[in-house]
Amino acid sequence: MSLVAASLLGLRAVSARLEVRMDAARDAAMAELSRQLGRHVDYGSISPSILRAIEVRDLLIRSNAGGAPLLAVNRIRVGYSLVRLLATGDPLQAVREIRLVDSRFVIDTARDQELIGLLQRLLASTEQGSPTLTLSGANLHVRVLTADATIDVSRLFFRVRTGRELVTSARADVLVTLLDRAQRSLTVADRSGISGPTARHFESRVRLDGTTRIAAARTDANIDLRFIRGPSFQLSRQRLRVDQRGSELRVVKVQDRAPIDLAATLGLDTGNLEVQFQVDSFQPRRMVALSGQLEAANAVLASSVTGEGTLRHQIGSELFDYELELRGEVVGLPYPERMTMRASATGNERLMELSPLQLDSDAGALEFVGDVLYENLFPSGLLTLTDIDTRTGHELDALLRVGRGVEGLRVRGEKVVLGLTGFRNLELDLTPAAGSADQPIALAAGFDYDLRAEVEDDAFVERFKRDHRHAGVPV
Repeated sequence: MSLVAASLLGLRAVSARLEVRMDAARDAAMAELSRQLGRHVDYGSISPSILRAIEVRDLLIRSNAGGAPLLAVNRIRVGYSLVRLLATGDPLQAVREIRLVDSRFVIDTARDQELIGLLQRLLASTEQGSPTLTLSGANLHVRVLTADATIDVSRLFFRVRTGRELVTSARADVLVTLLDRAQRSLTVADRSGISGPTARHFESRVRLDGTTRIAAARTDANIDLRFIRGPSFQLSRQRLRVDQRGSELRVVKVQDRAPIDLAATLGLDTGNLEVQFQVDSFQPRRMVALSGQLEAANAVLASSVTGEGTLRHQIGSELFDYELELRGEVVGLPYPERMTMRASATGNERLMELSPLQLDSDAGALEFVGDVLYENLFPSGLLTLTDIDTRTGHELDALLRVGRGVEGLRVRGEKVVLGLTGFRNLELDLTPAAGSADQPIALAAGFDYDLRAEVEDDAFVERFKRDHRHAGVPV
């Protein structure tokens, strides 16, 4: 009996000792969280367990006691090492993992700058020699509101191990909804109801694995985009490599079956973004499929393109510029079914300059040297047409100057030949037939036109055809 009594007393003493140390672990964990964040921490209930975990419900992080919550978590589990707790008596040394479970968050980037800074300080608070701590989450939903978009991250599972370096892994479904001007002022509740054929939704399934060495400002990560789906397209699986060295962030497309090299470099301190690409006999259909109103254009994606280009952009502004050189074979068009193409282009946020754009096919050849304004898609420059099959039994040859007007295009030609008939002083004024605010739709509806020209004699036709052939259109 004395042995049993002694055993019971011993167990009671151990239990009391554990209870004291787990209470201390609970209080120390909350105090350490408050110290790391520099914010007041409240919670509804804490359930310590000898099963090496403490569960906290209704955790609130505030700027100060009684202030509005910056962050609310339904349930959080704090894992600890029972052996280390008993051996060291230091609750902080015993904490091994903080785990968020089944919680939802809403972050407004305009309103919650303090919260964003708070989270950044939490990830940057690891110090050399501090104990390793794992932050993880399971089945989380995060909604991020920006001025131009709503980003919903669902089924988020992540794991971040702190210490001398951050080791990160995460997977989630991501839905981005771009907002028009009328939708940007909607409340959080109203934004959730944005849907329908006009909604611009983009979704993906993402997996990320990486390591960040904070002291060296160095990050190495791999991003796996299982798919990217938009209103009228779906992009196949893409793998990206992310490298950060100091203030420079570089993202490179990992090689796959598609013959395309893609790299983007961002200056984190300057906001300067540069994207470079190179393709070799690349067929877009190997990477993207179109749907909805664009489904009929899938045949064109079998075209083959070779070339390279560079785009530069200042983050936070509308400024960008680019240059590209492309050549290849275009297929899948209604008429002609196949053509060769060569384009040399530079551009900025206002227009694209082509020097030149050349197209050649069984239906004739075209060369354009000039520019195209994005605002209304109107070109301005010199247009050369050679042996164009008009599908009327007559071929068209012309040297034309195309100019932009206030509401349409002005086409002027000194030398134009249609079949056996020659024209000079040709004046053609074109105005979009539809009054749609959407310029591509307006252009697709056709043009109203006013045409004037003087008919020339047979000698003019023969002279023009001889000189025009001699000038040639190099394709």
